[in-house]
Amino acid sequence: MLYGTLLAVLMSAFVFKIFQTMSGLGAQASNSQDGGDDNHDDGVVCMLPAPGSEYNQTLAGTPSARPRTRFGWGCETWAYPSVGGIVYGSFTAVQLKQLGLSNMEEADRSDDPDEEDRLSAAMLRQGAHWWPRWGLYLRHSKKLRHVDYDFHFPSRIYVAYPASGTGVWVLNCSPDKEWDSEDDVIKPSLPRVPEGLVGRRSLALTPEEGCEALKHFGATFYESVEECEVLPKTLDEGVQRGKSYEALLKRMEDPHYVDAWSLSGSTEWPVKNS
Repeated sequence: MLYGTLLAVLMSAFVFKIFQTMSGLGAQASNSQDGGDDNHDDGVVCMLPAPGSEYNQTLAGTPSARPRTRFGWGCETWAYPSVGGIVYGSFTAVQLKQLGLSNMEEADRSDDPDEEDRLSAAMLRQGAHWWPRWGLYLRHSKKLRHVDYDFHFPSRIYVAYPASGTGVWVLNCSPDKEWDSEDDVIKPSLPRVPEGLVGRRSLALTPEEGCEALKHFGATFYESVEECEVLPKTLDEGVQRGKSYEALLKRMEDPHYVDAWSLSGSTEWPVKNS
């Protein structure tokens, strides 16, 4: 009798534990899916790559808890402009130094709006992009692994400034995969990321070495940022460019459009259901 009672208690505890675990997983999945409302990005899960694995970093709702830098393959970096949205980029140690950020210690955001605006503008000139909602970036960046976006998604902009501060090297690449295939229906409108670029660039110890790395892979030199159409000159320009992608990304959320685009390169919009 005692044995039966004890067994019943243990089974109840086991079932409760399973229920508790599944509930937690459900809540976590709900967070990671943006709750269907990517006007609200608090708590959205950000997948940050780390050597040999991936780990989750949530963007918490309070300003001091939101990350500035997190290390992985490169340094994932965020700025939070006063106009709203988020500026995001991945930088080398040399770029971090030019931005006035540490390449040794991770940091969280500032509570000073002016500081956030200054850093946002500087990051845009280093190849970062402004996004109206963090959840919008997350949802589509994950799809890049499986779908060619081409001009629907911001390009990968690689930037290097000489230590003298004069001029800038810029390499503008497709956001899609780094290789071509004869079977590809969609031919990229920009060059693919050259093989070896990311690794070679990450090993640069000085601004000059960073410039040489980009030069080696065919980057273009501009006498000033003002001459380069790829890089925004101001925060407002960066915001306007980011907004221009919203309509394009909305197309890529229509499965009929994605099918037409992926199978034939068609950009008909809206797509009529057959």
